[in-house]
Amino acid sequence: MIQAVVVNECWQISLDRKTTVLKHLQGHMWRAAFKSGSMKAELFEDVVPAVRKWREVGMKVYIYSSGSVEAQKLLFGHSTEGDILELVDGQFGTEIGHKVESESYRKIASSVGCSINNNLFLTDVTRDASAAEEADMHVAVVVRPDDALYVEIV
Repeated sequence: MIQAVVVNECWQISLDRKTTVLKHLQGHMWRAAFKSGSMKAELFEDVVPAVRKWREVGMKVYIYSSGSVEAQKLLFGHSTEGDILELVDGQFGTEIGHKVESESYRKIASSVGCSINNNLFLTDVTRDASAAEEADMHVAVVVRPDDALYVEIV
């Protein structure tokens, strides 16, 4: 039975599946590694200064990831910049919906009590950007030096 579960999880990972169950399992695995100190989340050096500036001018910052909320808290709580969870107003994961579905962005705007067109979604995935734009959310596609190999053209 254990072997069958492992094979299934490896198969889902190989297909880059974003299922809630898979992401929760990954979160549980990460918990031990982060809490032991053997793993830290590496952030681009401009991320924390940018988020601090946004917060200083009164902006709220939410994270929407294809991972679980637990995994996000682990990443931002155990980063190379230290625990930066105080910079994040909330997290959203696959429970709100998939990032390629425009309804997910409407749900996020509703849950934070903000008009959808008063939100800016930053992403490096063009399919997610298209879904957010379809929902009438402002979008900026973030491209990092190594992303040219991975940016998906829609």
